[in-house]
Amino acid sequence: MTLLKKTEILPLERERRVTILAGPYGSGKTEIAINRAYAAGRAGRAAIVDLDIVNPYFRSRELREEFERKGIQVAAPRGHLAQADLPALTGDMERLLADPEVRIVVDVGGDPAGARLLGSYAPSLEKVGYALFLVVNPNRPFVSTPEEIETALGEIEGASKLRATAVLSNPHLIQLTTPQVVEEGHQIVLAGAARLGLPLGGLFFVPEFLGSWVPDCGDVPAVPMDRFMLPPWFEDIRRFAPYRDRRSLMEGAPPENKGE
Repeated sequence: MTLLKKTEILPLERERRVTILAGPYGSGKTEIAINRAYAAGRAGRAAIVDLDIVNPYFRSRELREEFERKGIQVAAPRGHLAQADLPALTGDMERLLADPEVRIVVDVGGDPAGARLLGSYAPSLEKVGYALFLVVNPNRPFVSTPEEIETALGEIEGASKLRATAVLSNPHLIQLTTPQVVEEGHQIVLAGAARLGLPLGGLFFVPEFLGSWVPDCGDVPAVPMDRFMLPPWFEDIRRFAPYRDRRSLMEGAPPENKGE
């Protein structure tokens, strides 16, 4: 088993300057995009491009201030357009693609409408070189079988005018994730990747859901992730209750007793 550190670049990312994460709603692509952006930032100059115009929640642009504090550029609509479901993006994408020193992570919307915006940059991306990863959580609708995974990728490739490089396995049920959920889901993703004739670029998992258990997926890199996209009501609760950790919060555990 190859266990990558959270801050390491994936093997399939090393020879390409642009990493593109695409996948249907609930796949976890934005969480992975955020983690990949932080890894890119550790390797040098980095930027994250938010092209998600489909889902108004859990967008990477929500962490703009935190990214910028770490020196990671953010390309996404600002001001009154920040929460709009519109294909609104400044010339930041082309500017970043023109700078050979910047490693770029792109978070793409989860359906053909989102991928279509990516397609407007296809000629530039082909010139620069990219890795397009299909992120799959087989516990979500429309990607629960190898056949559905193939259909989902066909729609994304058709709309984006780009070809996928690999599949990323991200089987989870948020706080209900167990080792069995990961292992069984990963087998579905493996079968989907085989059907597509694509390599599996990594198995992603959130340690806070799984304790000390680490997936063993053979030659496929296992990649731990931090979790950033908590629902806003979790953060509201945390302001008033000093919970031990995020998992305790999600499972409804009592707040920590400061007198212990």
